[in-house]
Amino acid sequence: VFPHSEMLYNLKGAIYNNLGYAASSGSSYFDRAIRSYKKAIKIKPNFAEAYNNMGVAAKNKGDLITAIKSYKCAIEIRTNYAEAYYNMGNVLNIRGHYDAAITKYKEALEIKPDYVEAYYNMGNAFNDMGDPSAAIKTYKKAIEIKPNYAEVYNNMGVIQKDTDSIEASIDSYRKAIEINSNYAEAHYNMGIALTGITFTKPKPELETVIHGLLEDRRRVRPVDISKAVISLIKFDPIIKNLISQLSNGDFEKPITQVIVDLSETKLLLKFISVCVLADLELESVIAKIRSEILLNNEKIPETPEIIKFQVALALHCFTNEYIYKQTLEEKQAYHSLLSLVNSLFLKGDQPTSNQILCLASYEALYKHDWSQQISLTSDLLNVTRRQILEPKEEKNLRSGIPSLEESRDKVSSNVQRQYEENPYPRWVSTGVRSNPRTISQVIKELRLRVNSEKIYKVDTPDILIAGCGTGQHSINVARRFKDSSVLAVDLSLRSLAYAKRKTQELKIDNVQYMQGNILNINKVDRKFDIIESVGVLHHMEKPISGWKALIDCLKPGGLIKVGLYSKLARKNIEIIRKEINQLGIKPTAENMTSFREDLIKSDCEHHQRVTQSTDFYSLSEFRDLLFHVQEHQFTIHEIKECLSDLNLGFCGFESNVLAEFKKIYPNSNDLYDLDKWSIYEEGNPQAFFGMYQFWCQKL
Repeated sequence: VFPHSEMLYNLKGAIYNNLGYAASSGSSYFDRAIRSYKKAIKIKPNFAEAYNNMGVAAKNKGDLITAIKSYKCAIEIRTNYAEAYYNMGNVLNIRGHYDAAITKYKEALEIKPDYVEAYYNMGNAFNDMGDPSAAIKTYKKAIEIKPNYAEVYNNMGVIQKDTDSIEASIDSYRKAIEINSNYAEAHYNMGIALTGITFTKPKPELETVIHGLLEDRRRVRPVDISKAVISLIKFDPIIKNLISQLSNGDFEKPITQVIVDLSETKLLLKFISVCVLADLELESVIAKIRSEILLNNEKIPETPEIIKFQVALALHCFTNEYIYKQTLEEKQAYHSLLSLVNSLFLKGDQPTSNQILCLASYEALYKHDWSQQISLTSDLLNVTRRQILEPKEEKNLRSGIPSLEESRDKVSSNVQRQYEENPYPRWVSTGVRSNPRTISQVIKELRLRVNSEKIYKVDTPDILIAGCGTGQHSINVARRFKDSSVLAVDLSLRSLAYAKRKTQELKIDNVQYMQGNILNINKVDRKFDIIESVGVLHHMEKPISGWKALIDCLKPGGLIKVGLYSKLARKNIEIIRKEINQLGIKPTAENMTSFREDLIKSDCEHHQRVTQSTDFYSLSEFRDLLFHVQEHQFTIHEIKECLSDLNLGFCGFESNVLAEFKKIYPNSNDLYDLDKWSIYEEGNPQAFFGMYQFWCQKL
């Protein structure tokens, strides 16, 4: 009807552009959009809006040169076209021309002073060009115009964290999340910012945000933020009073009232249901309540408040693998209750929820023959899912996991046996990225220095996780690297089944699991762009042999991340390991919980120091920490020699002490100087208490 309507062609182009933007493969739509804009311009040569829109379609298609030309035409026609200046700034920013981009944003703002998006992207450009101070100032101007701009708060938080303004960073993420409770990236960043933080005063405004973090199984790895959470929990007046009372002997109120009071501490209940509780004072409170519930089981009513607490307690004890030591009185009471429950099921009766939950806080339900007869009431649903259904699913998954050749060396067989008995670690939630990064973006984030830029050209990285344990590592890597394909290998079939179940639960579809020994990894007959092996090589008989086997599977120019124990940081661990060997303590559950109790009561400094490790608070991790069948430790000088022997270039540490190191060694090249890192560690012997985690490149 209107074959010469430039407005309709412009509208048609906009529709095609939007279709292309929404589609997973939209290149043809963008081409159609551009053709429509060209028809509009042919009819009306001075159609500035069509030129601007054509630039947007070209940018979406990835044709940045055409986009810039289109924006220039729009500006020549309409010199006060703020959107065209802004759009050109965005393209220049993508191309890395930050100064030119900032100029265009400023020109857009001269025309349209309240152009909040221009301030936002100008802040991004300042940050990308390495001027965080200017970026923060620009973001704050955006917030003045639009106080509920969640993306600005998130980006500002990233800069504040990178510049060591952690408190400000946490506050920025909190505001972003309060504005948009579904903002996945802000939740993920908040988890990173809270890692290792201990609060020195109450933060009631943070508790709701952290509770939300813990609700979603994809937002945060709870153990990473445990120090922050525990410090906030201990400011709660109810909990402070209970800790004080217990230190003086016993609770002042009846156990029923204690539980009712604690049922109101939402953050505590949520946290213990998904994570170990790495604090001896809180542990003493929880263990005491568990004991009182068992010893007074017949007297405790089944109120909603008490059931709510018992559910959290049963989930917590399953997660820490029943590491709390039991008194003789508890053992007797447990067996009496177990006999009662057995007799009820034999008669066809159902025990009370209180009785089932009480048993579940002392031993996993799936270990009992009657577990399949439990009525799945709403009270018991979460506990039966975790303690019965999920272990059953893992057992079914084992048969579908392929295997390499069996381990033949004695050390590998012993290590395999340990992790079959105690899959490491048991976990509930982990933080996964909502927006995976390219290899170049990850390298930039980690401040790695690569020797060969060949790795930047890899768009679909093939990645090997050598020693994936129960899957946190493989899942995080799969969501860290964009368009990646991950093969995760481990000795322990039980660990792999746990990993596979969690991977399916989180809907991660780019990970394949395989049982096998690193020494046999050549049987896979694949070469990898990236290999990660953290906390594995130091448990081999000859770590260098395992490391070499991995390098043989790495492409030239490929990256490898390695995690090794520090000899300096683990001095006190080594002393305790020698004590265990001298005492002849075997790693049974009862022996380990008894020895752990001895460490808690000990006045020796090296015993008290080990209680500060989160690994001290669950059985599999405690065994891994002190009772491992094989362990080597390294110095930085030894690592340097290994890198030379293996023809690897050191790319940098992935560590939370980078900021502290830079205060002493501010030169940018110092980060890659292992001799300076060795000096730093001598002055800070606990810097690598977890382990050295570093990246190298195959030369």
